Amino acid sequence: MEMQNDFDRLLFFEHARKTAETTYAKDPLDAENLTRWGGALLELSQFQSVTESKKMISGIVLITSIVIPAKRFS
Repeated sequence: MEMQNDFDRLLFFEHARKTAETTYAKDPLDAENLTRWGGALLELSQFQSVTESKKMISGIVLITSIVIPAKRFS
């Protein structure tokens, strides 16, 4: 049963990541979308190897560097 829950979480957050990427292409300064994208990457990083997880977390840091200035000046 645990594996099914993990698989469901993986699918859910992968869909959230793809949706956020599509939304980013339309509006790259949408702070809420960037926050969702970072959250999805953080959740997905739990399913990866240590190396891949570090890459995903680096992506979150990059997204955060976009979100903070976007929220500050909006």
